[in-house]
Amino acid sequence: MSDLDDNNLIANEEDIIEEGEDILDENKCNEELSDNNSVCNKKDELEDILDESKCDEVISDNKKDELEDILDRTIEETIEEENYSIMINKFNKIYKNFINYISKTYNIQENKNNNYYDHFIINILPHMDEISVNNIDYFWYSNDNIELIPGLKYKKIIKKLELKKKNTKYDLDKVKKINTYLMTLYLILFNQDKKGTYILKYVNTNLKKKENVDYKKIKESII
Repeated sequence: MSDLDDNNLIANEEDIIEEGEDILDENKCNEELSDNNSVCNKKDELEDILDESKCDEVISDNKKDELEDILDRTIEETIEEENYSIMINKFNKIYKNFINYISKTYNIQENKNNNYYDHFIINILPHMDEISVNNIDYFWYSNDNIELIPGLKYKKIIKKLELKKKNTKYDLDKVKKINTYLMTLYLILFNQDKKGTYILKYVNTNLKKKENVDYKKIKESII
């Protein structure tokens, strides 16, 4: 093969890795991969770059491993993102059911704010330990104005749960019903995102700098 002139792309190993990443991002390859002795044809997919019969002379074994790692990571991240999207749909559906239950059971007018995901992360997630053990006193005596659903303080519902009985302070069945909904929403969030990777990423991107957001407490509840 004749030498390539200065206008052609001369790709060393770093160029190949960079182009592999571009292919994963844009699903296309606009340049030829080459070295001084051989040139690969244009590739539309990363798998073609990894084709040993075409690229053995261009990509060293170490760089092939790096490209394979890029591909594996991208496939894994794509699957996780798809699962995360499915999770959000399930979460919103259950949250709507929860709001309907609260509205009908306690004669509360529904708030039209439907940003359920943000609301749950800010108001409920940091208190899941207390919710899991039905610690209703925690919410009653807490100085935090914790919202159960958008526009509704938990304390307002607690007042409706009070029983005028000597041995029973609250209607525990209704307490458990509320907390079962909240625990279900929690489990949906972390079922596909067990390490809280996407939730933490979302918090860092969208909620960290918001007013009245206890970022430290939210982060501790995720990690």
